[in-house]
Amino acid sequence: MYTIQIPIDRRLTNSSMVRAKTCLRAYGYEHVAGIRPERDGEPLVTGRSFHAGLALMQPGVAVPDVVNQIWDRYADVPVWVTDLDDWYTQAVIVCRLLAGYAWRWGEDGCLTLATEFAFDLPIINPATGSPIRNFTMAGRIDRIIRLPDGRLAIRETKTTGESIEPGGDYQKKLRVDQQISLYLHAAYALGHDVDTIQYDVIHKPGIRPKALIKADKQKLLNTGEYCGEQFPAYKSGKLAIPDRETPELYGARLNQDIAERPDFYYARWEIARLPADLDEFRLELYQMQRAIRQAELTGGWFRNTAACLHPYKCPFFEPCMAGVWPVVDVPPGFVRVDDTHPELKEDQNGSPDKSTTQESAASYDPAERTIPTSDGTSSEGHWPDNGASEWSASPADNQRGGGMGQNDPGGLFALSGDPDGTGGNWVLYPLGR
Repeated sequence: MYTIQIPIDRRLTNSSMVRAKTCLRAYGYEHVAGIRPERDGEPLVTGRSFHAGLALMQPGVAVPDVVNQIWDRYADVPVWVTDLDDWYTQAVIVCRLLAGYAWRWGEDGCLTLATEFAFDLPIINPATGSPIRNFTMAGRIDRIIRLPDGRLAIRETKTTGESIEPGGDYQKKLRVDQQISLYLHAAYALGHDVDTIQYDVIHKPGIRPKALIKADKQKLLNTGEYCGEQFPAYKSGKLAIPDRETPELYGARLNQDIAERPDFYYARWEIARLPADLDEFRLELYQMQRAIRQAELTGGWFRNTAACLHPYKCPFFEPCMAGVWPVVDVPPGFVRVDDTHPELKEDQNGSPDKSTTQESAASYDPAERTIPTSDGTSSEGHWPDNGASEWSASPADNQRGGGMGQNDPGGLFALSGDPDGTGGNWVLYPLGR
């Protein structure tokens, strides 16, 4: 059997668990094979840019300065962009939504205590109360805030294209939302006595750039005004009157729509969690890592064909349909990444994360990515598939390079402490699994 080595990240985040729940094969592509599309889809670009802007909104920082910094992010146009107007329209959407968010909630009386708060914590076996060693749970909380009435809250912010009507399906879904439970569980584990979740949701615009009617063109030419904003270059003749809205003109109309319909774009809700809800989440978290671990051990990354095209086309659709498991060659349109969770180590400025994490009580060090033995040293070993904390480090069970340990059915999986000195876990995988 021909085998190669590829790195594997032992952290489970909300996004990786959502991927696994949606389709285990897609999880395998992204978090085991370590590939992802060369370019992000529009929702990811918009969401990340908006959250970068929120992180910059600190006391003493003017909103125009934040908007200008986000606009500058779009100045470096990726090579895959073929429509510059569409690219800059996305920039306008993010900047206008950020300015509208500051206008809508700017004077809310909340005190920010921490921003972009990262965590990497043990997962607990609910039957034994002991930490497991196969995975940790990780994430980044948007903000921890003090509400005007003195309560401590986690503020989570999301952008969506779904309706945010009060009492609608989107709000109802938050009652069982996995990420809310994950963040509240992590906050309690880190000693934050959080009282509630303040959930801000931003509705992405449904309006798009449109053709200019004759009256709009004439007004631009005569007064330079469009949707309540001034564009003097059109009045002076420096710019020709366009047939369709430019990104800037579209931004003026979007801003007008935000002012007229703020509740269509912005909602803020408090989301409660009962102790029983968190108990159910902890059990689900444990079950999720067991399912992923079983797939690792057997190579059984089964597909969910109902998720191939709905609600959107899976980013791994093409290699999956071709039956490719990309452990050697990276498929066209994809790249291999060293870190499958880059959002956990970069702050809003792209710098290494400075936040600290709580060390695992299971002696698993997320920073070093080594496997601890019973005497505290690191060695090559195989984790059992029963979710227990015991493991085997005997030479007979751990043949370096062979992947045929007795605790490894079929020789599909082998982990080593740090074989190449990079501080990373490595998995021995058969070609084509």
